[in-house]
Amino acid sequence: MTETAQVTDEPRISAIWIIPAIALFVGVWMLYQYQANKGPTIYIEMPQAEGIIAGKTEIKVRSVKIGQIDSVRLSDSQDSVIARAQIDKSYEDLLTDDAKIWVVKPRIDETGISGMSTLLSGVYLEFAPGE
Repeated sequence: MTETAQVTDEPRISAIWIIPAIALFVGVWMLYQYQANKGPTIYIEMPQAEGIIAGKTEIKVRSVKIGQIDSVRLSDSQDSVIARAQIDKSYEDLLTDDAKIWVVKPRIDETGISGMSTLLSGVYLEFAPGE
C-alpha cells in the first residue's frame, strides 16, 4: 500500500501577528497625537528657584493654568537658575517678546499681606502677556 501526502500552501504569516501590528499602530498614533498637541517650550531665567518644584509648579494667567514647569537647573555660569516650562498649545499666542513673568509666594510687608493662596497650593508663576 502506497501512502501519499497532500501538501497545501499555508500563509507564511500567522494571523496572530495582527495583534502586535495593531498595538504598534496604536502606539505610533498616540505618539503622533502627543507631539501634535504639545505646546511650545519656554526657558525662564531667574535668580533663584525657591519653592519651584519641577512637575508641580504651575504658570498662571489671571488664576488660569496655562503651563507647568518641567525641569529646573543651574545656568552654565551657576549664578542663576533656568526653568524649562511647557505651555499649553491653546495659549501659545500669549507668548510675546514683552511678556512678563514673576514668582508668586506669600509676602507680608507694610502695604499688607499678599499671596496667601500659595500657603496651601505652593508657589506659582504669574504670567502677564504683552502686546
